[in-house]
Amino acid sequence: MVDPLTLSGVAWGISMAGWVISPIMTKLVDKALSHIKPGKSKDKLHELLTHTLPSLALTLEAAEGSPYMDLFKNLVGDLKSAFYDMEDMLDKVEYLLHEKRLAGQKKSKWIIFASHDDAGPSDQGVHINSSLIISQPLNSTLKKNMKKIKELIDKAQETIKQANLPCQKESRIYGRNVMATYAQKPTIADPVEKVTGRDADRLRIIKMLHDTHGKEAKAISSEGKCFSVIGICGIPGSGKTTLAQYVCVSERTAGYFNLVMWIHVSQNFSVETIYREMFVIASGNQHLYSNSVDGIKKELEKKLHGKRFLLVLDDIWSDNDVADQQLPLLLSPFNVGSRGSKVLVTSRNADAVPALGLNRYTTIPIQDLDEKDFFEVLMYYALGDSRLDDIDQKELHIIGSEIVHKLRRSPLAARTVGGQLRRRQNVECWRRIRDSDLLKDTMGALVLSYQYLDEHLKRCFAYCSVFPRRHRLARDVLVKMWAAEGFVTVTNGDDTEDVCQKYFDELVSASFLQLRVKEEPYEEDCYIVHDLLHDLAEKVAGSDCFRIENGWTGEVPQDVRHLYVETANGWAIIDKIVKLENLRTLIIHAVQNNNTIISKEIIEKVFTKLSKLRVLDMRSDMDASHKFSLPDSFGNLEHLRYISFFNRGGLATLTLPATIAKLYHLEVLSFPGCKNLVLSSKEDMANLTNMRILRPVPVIPNIGRMTCLQELGLFRVMKEHGYELRQLKYLNKLKRNLVLEGLELVGSKEEALEARLSDKEQLKVVLLDWGNNDSSSNLEVQLQADVLEGLCPPSFLKFLEIRDYKGLRAPDWSVGNTKGENCLESLWLNRCSRLGPAPELVEYFVNLRELILTGCNWDTLPNNIEQLKSLVALRIQYCLEIQSLPVLPQSLKRIEFWGCDEAFMRSCQTSGDSNWHKIKHVRSVCFEGRQMRTGTIETQSLHWKQYLLDDDNGAGRILLRVIPKASCLLYICLLTCFISWLWLRCGRNLIMSWMDASDV
Repeated sequence: MVDPLTLSGVAWGISMAGWVISPIMTKLVDKALSHIKPGKSKDKLHELLTHTLPSLALTLEAAEGSPYMDLFKNLVGDLKSAFYDMEDMLDKVEYLLHEKRLAGQKKSKWIIFASHDDAGPSDQGVHINSSLIISQPLNSTLKKNMKKIKELIDKAQETIKQANLPCQKESRIYGRNVMATYAQKPTIADPVEKVTGRDADRLRIIKMLHDTHGKEAKAISSEGKCFSVIGICGIPGSGKTTLAQYVCVSERTAGYFNLVMWIHVSQNFSVETIYREMFVIASGNQHLYSNSVDGIKKELEKKLHGKRFLLVLDDIWSDNDVADQQLPLLLSPFNVGSRGSKVLVTSRNADAVPALGLNRYTTIPIQDLDEKDFFEVLMYYALGDSRLDDIDQKELHIIGSEIVHKLRRSPLAARTVGGQLRRRQNVECWRRIRDSDLLKDTMGALVLSYQYLDEHLKRCFAYCSVFPRRHRLARDVLVKMWAAEGFVTVTNGDDTEDVCQKYFDELVSASFLQLRVKEEPYEEDCYIVHDLLHDLAEKVAGSDCFRIENGWTGEVPQDVRHLYVETANGWAIIDKIVKLENLRTLIIHAVQNNNTIISKEIIEKVFTKLSKLRVLDMRSDMDASHKFSLPDSFGNLEHLRYISFFNRGGLATLTLPATIAKLYHLEVLSFPGCKNLVLSSKEDMANLTNMRILRPVPVIPNIGRMTCLQELGLFRVMKEHGYELRQLKYLNKLKRNLVLEGLELVGSKEEALEARLSDKEQLKVVLLDWGNNDSSSNLEVQLQADVLEGLCPPSFLKFLEIRDYKGLRAPDWSVGNTKGENCLESLWLNRCSRLGPAPELVEYFVNLRELILTGCNWDTLPNNIEQLKSLVALRIQYCLEIQSLPVLPQSLKRIEFWGCDEAFMRSCQTSGDSNWHKIKHVRSVCFEGRQMRTGTIETQSLHWKQYLLDDDNGAGRILLRVIPKASCLLYICLLTCFISWLWLRCGRNLIMSWMDASDV
């Protein structure tokens, strides 16, 4: 086994050496060069980049395991701080540049108005030399900082001489030849998750879970217990959690247990937090009537009463007196269940199972995979289904079998090493990995895999250590945090967030991030870091990342940059936090219903003292009726890029100060659950041109300046300046949904064309709304037709609703006169009461799967609807003029009629009638919500999901069931007439929510 101290030194050396010559450092120095006037300072900085830093990287690698390593740690720590300071100063320069551009734009405002183009980039036409705006104090500080960096590197080089370290001519990891070999992209697709060699263990455990008549079960029953405990024990990385998940997946589909709960316990757990998680799973409800531990316990007992349950407690620890005292409390609410209930425990320590306080339990030591199965695991992740020629395949298999002997049967090691082998499909690379001295135990294999990660991935991975073990990482949140922290090197005009998404995929591919098994099918995907990989992340992150968790006491490192706080002791810890003036990330997740840590006074302190924050994420449990205001000091956070404030019960009103308009670097401003976002000043919000996410989106003028915006949701055209349709012109990064209201105010086709709707290729849902008006003049009718003509949607759109359109004709783009692929799958013509005879549905609708008609005046459907070979769902509601049906496509699976002519609907139900003949092949036919005929529908392979959807206007919550395997909505189950009415009134919101949920 590799010495842990040696491993720690190796991890440190790799981390520090990589950090010194990482692309991030290159980008930082390049940025500094761009802001400095030519001269000696610029020459020195260039030398630093091209010669000094690479030399230092070689030295740090050579220092691994030497007696001088601690000295180098201190030097590198000081050097890192100096570079962080330089980054902050350059960030300040960028801030001042933005401020000057805005000032220049205001001075030349007449130019903007003269061109009638106040939408788009706010700095257009304004160019400023950055070297001219750096004040003398800032310039002096920047020079001092560079001088400090040079002195630190000189000191490091002097230490090299004293240490007499071997001079390396090329980095073992970063050498030119090695980089050329290791920088290959994956040549095969990532394999899906697979469990190998555990079928016998799974069946054995399931047999024990179902046993109610054996000796053990009878003994438990005689003691008055309704449940028994089974423990799976083994060393880290041996596959305990994977085996338990394998069992859980089987039990959820088997239906033997009324309730299956999965709880990750962790080392520093809170009994109350665990109870809360159990209650949410058992009840499906986030709301608790009690805030005390005893109160939550009683509510949990009510939900468990009389149920046969399976509870999985993953990763319990028994390594201190506090844990031993708390563990028995975890099972105290469970003796109210039905006989035959079970508790399945995973632990790296066999002593943890008896620490639960039971007299009887069964412990199963997890067995090593046999050699054949273990080899299969490695080769599955290394080669997958790749097709190599026979010679290479044979040689790689031989090397793989040699690697297997060194990995000591650790599935985690096989998975991570296999991930690196998969990215390097050649014999030489596989031999390099095979010959590494690190392949002697699981942690050594993980360090080796970490070595071969690209530098940008290492920093992103290390950042994950700021979160607690097994923390559920949401992909969207994590990539935005990485972007906010500047972990990305962007070239060729790539989007920063798109690059971060690629980083995330690469870490998943390398098994450094693992997809968490869902407890319920409707849950969103989230990811975790395996415990051993989390240990590695902590080592390589060093003092950069720190956590204050439940029960923590001690001191926070003064050089910490990223801090996670999860404690009820708010006032006691806040004084320590606000002293950390170099903090860049602050994540506060208030627990145990403690709100003092998210109070206005605390936030005032944070905003005033921690001016270098780039990421601020806060969660609390305040009263949902609470009104909250962020203080004016919010404007002090000039470096801030990401802020999220989530109150678990929602928030009635949140007021933002006018100073928010000074946060020019801001990219994410998210307040999920906030019902009313109030802006103290709207006029300058559009100055935040780096904004990507704004939730909820307030109504602000000149939003067209926010050209990075990804979500808009609703845009309402108004007569006031700054709310014209042309504001959409440059918002081509918009994703997901877009609702355009007030289109009756658009004055011409040219004005509609200015929105460039067709350029917004990432939109999936579009609703075009003319408002419920009774415009009747020929001029207005023609104008609406012209405007619709100018609003050609993007080619990749999935759902389109046209509402209250009073034009007489369909637009040319809907009848095939358009270019590009047509992906539309769902069309809703909603109250288009004057639209002329049913148009021919041709090219634009070739992929249509659902058609909804509401309030149209057609007397029949389009004659060529039979040609829509993909159509599976048709809904006709309140179309009183329809008397006959054309031939319908054979692909149609469901048809619904609501509020149509009674004689017409009777004819559809009368055997032998021509309308009846037209629909007799349809499996499911529904009249006014009544199912009249249902054919034999294969449902065995369909996995139903439930989505609880919110309508934006607060009309209510609708529970929809959709079939996720279908590429569009096949059927929405509206159970009551009220829900049907709500559909008609609030259809936009439901359809938008459906598109989000079904991930079309």
